[in-house]
Amino acid sequence: MQAEVFRSLCDKNYTRKYPLNVFKALIRIKQTEGITALYRGLSASLVGVLHPLIYFPLYEKSKIYCMKHFEKPENETLSHRYVIFSAITCKALTSLVTYPHEVVRARQ
Repeated sequence: MQAEVFRSLCDKNYTRKYPLNVFKALIRIKQTEGITALYRGLSASLVGVLHPLIYFPLYEKSKIYCMKHFEKPENETLSHRYVIFSAITCKALTSLVTYPHEVVRARQ
């Protein structure tokens, strides 16, 4: 069984299917599978961008909220415990929202 796995992963078999040059590989995919093959999976990639798009604004707003409500007015910076609290809670909320996308992506 190990010999079969090694044979299927061999360089010779891989380079026969697709050339080493990126541009030649793009041209071959376009010719054999069509231009739409280059954009297959684009929607899943765009949904994957939602995680940072949700996390970073939520994190910044959370820090502002903590600064206004929990820090003393004379403090100019937010203490480390509130930064850590904001980071953990925002990451948990963002992961909770975007987790179904990760499950779908992993099963494909």
